[in-house]
Amino acid sequence: MGLVQRVLEAGGIPTVSLSMIPEFTRAVGVPRLAGIAYPLSRPMGCPGDADGQREVLRALLDLLVSATAPDTYVELPFIWPETPAQARKGADVHPPISQLLARKPWLLPKLYAGEIPDVYSSNATEFQHDGRDSIHSDPNRQESSRKIWS
Repeated sequence: MGLVQRVLEAGGIPTVSLSMIPEFTRAVGVPRLAGIAYPLSRPMGCPGDADGQREVLRALLDLLVSATAPDTYVELPFIWPETPAQARKGADVHPPISQLLARKPWLLPKLYAGEIPDVYSSNATEFQHDGRDSIHSDPNRQESSRKIWS
């Protein structure tokens, strides 16, 4: 992230990073850094906690305004509301693609070969599941997707 931030900063766009491992992130040389004592993969807070997430976002935006010079580091005062064991328990959520591949491992070579169905059309308003482990947005494309992912 540090390289992207340096490029943006060179173009006159100020940036700020949020990190759960600020020592590591700071070593990369980011211009402005906010450290937060939250579990990995939860930098903005608990899922569904919109108020808490807004507080973190406001703190980042405040840092963006108040940090006049690069190499600014601030430790945010937020405290994670769960025990470490509770936070780890919520980290076992797997993306749908990994769930599909766990059930149908023979699809992995197709995925590596680039045989990925084009299921998202630009005019889709909602996505439907057809009960066959693939998501379709356009009924006319269902048959080709079934061939690839069956």
